[in-house]
Amino acid sequence: MIHISNRKNLALHLFVILLTACSNPNQNNIANEVKLPLAEISGLSNATGVHVYYLHQQRRCNTCVKIEQAIHKALSCYNSDNKPLYHDVLLTTAQGKQLAEEFKVSYSGIVIVSKMGKTNLTNQAFLLAPIYPDSLHKLLVTTFDQHSKFK
Repeated sequence: MIHISNRKNLALHLFVILLTACSNPNQNNIANEVKLPLAEISGLSNATGVHVYYLHQQRRCNTCVKIEQAIHKALSCYNSDNKPLYHDVLLTTAQGKQLAEEFKVSYSGIVIVSKMGKTNLTNQAFLLAPIYPDSLHKLLVTTFDQHSKFK
């Protein structure tokens, strides 16, 4: 029989494993200077100049799926004139490998790019998606709006 303190320890360890399973510990959300060949890599542009990159493996965990759903929900708040451009990037492709290196993403990631710089929301997304999807939605919309101010 498992004691209550052991259950808490087990739950804590499982939570830590979940947080680190799909994310890269070297990622941060600090806006960095961007060399803008990123738009050239994708070959696309849009009116807002905001690009949302969702980088992922072929197989995704439940948290990764929830992150993608949150991205689409946040993007649905915008009309075609001001909608950030969404890029679904499979990391096993040549483009995916190039972007993963640029963004320092190893397994899965969400990065918002504009003239303002790049914002890596991977760690926050993995923390919020499973338990607080509405908070993730608000974070995404706020970040999209911040980036769209730098046209």
